[in-house]
Amino acid sequence: MNGLRYINIYPSAEGHPFLDEDRFYQGNVVINKQLYRDVEIKYDICNQEIILQYQYFSGGTDKIILVKEFIDEFVMNGRLFRKYTFPENVPSFYQVVSKGNIYCLNYWKKDLLKGSSVQNFYKYSPELKFSYLVIDNKLRSFKGRSSFVKLFPPEYQKDIMQFLKSNKIGIRDADEIKIRQLMTHCNELIQGN
Repeated sequence: MNGLRYINIYPSAEGHPFLDEDRFYQGNVVINKQLYRDVEIKYDICNQEIILQYQYFSGGTDKIILVKEFIDEFVMNGRLFRKYTFPENVPSFYQVVSKGNIYCLNYWKKDLLKGSSVQNFYKYSPELKFSYLVIDNKLRSFKGRSSFVKLFPPEYQKDIMQFLKSNKIGIRDADEIKIRQLMTHCNELIQGN
């Protein structure tokens, strides 16, 4: 095991810093290109850290913060997260939503905020999701239909908007399956010309 022992330094904060629920998920993690299967992890999106729970031979458990510089990717709750380094950003973990020449990534985070009472001096913000397309190895953000479509060359924009409308895809609330269908269409459209 390689990492720092995990200690919750804000135990009385309202909420929690983790993606999804405050529990361990069975997943996989790739550390220094070595795959470790069926490990218990949770993703602290406030500090961008992976917490690993492991068992001692005697039966007890402990938790460590994995060294993020060594982590290549991990799978948690059915979602793949990979570390990317883009020219405009420091290395960060992004959820891989789609694949292809142009692909979609989500970046998740929470903020630690000042709480509203003496009992809760701190609180965690709700999960914040930032969506990006990677085009020519550059990260390009989008929030809705219009900003998504504008990321593509003008000759493809009308077709992409038509696909969004005919498939009733609202970018802000679309699930990952719909986004993958959309990205498959966009990649096929561009490669076909």
